[in-house]
Amino acid sequence: MRLNTPIAPFLLCLTVAVPLAGCGVGLSEFNPLRPAPTTPVRAETLPPPETTLTDPAAETTATTETQTAEQTVTDAAAPATPQTTTEVAAFAPAEVDKMSGGWTVSDGSGSCSLFMSTTAWTGGYRAVTRGCPSTNLQSVNAWNVVDGKIALKNAEGGEIARLTRTGEAKFDGSFASGGAVSFSR
Repeated sequence: MRLNTPIAPFLLCLTVAVPLAGCGVGLSEFNPLRPAPTTPVRAETLPPPETTLTDPAAETTATTETQTAEQTVTDAAAPATPQTTTEVAAFAPAEVDKMSGGWTVSDGSGSCSLFMSTTAWTGGYRAVTRGCPSTNLQSVNAWNVVDGKIALKNAEGGEIARLTRTGEAKFDGSFASGGAVSFSR
């Protein structure tokens, strides 16, 4: 179809000019990112805190605490000796804002999907499971952080399970009724 009107060139220019008008608008308003500093980080021992105590008993306690702290620093600087016990790395306690999203949850009966959100709900925040063979996991409706651990809860707010962080994105625990449960992503 061909337009033989004097408005056709105007429409053609308008169809090309309007989309291009937005290109580059406001780019001069943004400052480029500064590069990250490249200076090395220094490690040195901090001096003991200054105390202004008037009670002689309190001064003795403060001196003992300072000596203990200095001994700990000295012990930490000493070369490591091989130990026969297995040490497990401690992970930070669970935080609400880092828990939302999809997880794979499993117990003795199999695994399924657990979705956790930060929407307020009975007993804490909204949670839902999908495709779980376990009746314990099917009854999960909420979750919350209790003493740094994850508590999975039912519709009435009753605790079904409590799990502790055992990895960056892994939690292990047990059901209130007994049996192991874990979730990860």
